[in-house]
Amino acid sequence: AFVETTVKRYPTVRHWEIFNEPNLESFWGPKPDPAACAELVRLTYKKIKSIDPTLFVVFPGLAGGNNATGGYPGAFLEGIFKSGIKGAYDAMSLHPYRHPHAPEETHNESDPRAPDKWPVLKTMEAVHELMANDGDGDKQFWITEFGFPTHIGTQGPGTMGDEFLESAKKALQDNT
Repeated sequence: AFVETTVKRYPTVRHWEIFNEPNLESFWGPKPDPAACAELVRLTYKKIKSIDPTLFVVFPGLAGGNNATGGYPGAFLEGIFKSGIKGAYDAMSLHPYRHPHAPEETHNESDPRAPDKWPVLKTMEAVHELMANDGDGDKQFWITEFGFPTHIGTQGPGTMGDEFLESAKKALQDNT
């Protein structure tokens, strides 16, 4: 009832992302469940398309940063694909954060055992390969969250931001 009520309430929304980061315990607790996520994807896709077949359904946005933020989503996706979701989405969605590294950084690209350290494009290629192996290689690929880290190590986002602001203030004061 939730999906139908929501889709009908917002008729101008034409694109629907099903869920946020189901491969993280903080969003799908107590433990991420690929089979249950696959069922959610299938049922949600079917319901949305029954309301309006022209609506665009985006796969749940997968966390794809490092081990602290969910790691490479490949194993989770493999579990979903094994549960059967071919054709049950219009676009794959990924959130390829790379904390504490910049998105373009390569810091262990050659190690196939460390996909959480691959640069964003290599991760996207690996996810696309999984999609293609499942028969959905022609689907669109969306990055629905993205950004640079705003903190280093154990310092929270506010700490680095505060340090930056203090440095900026000092620079401005020194130039006046």
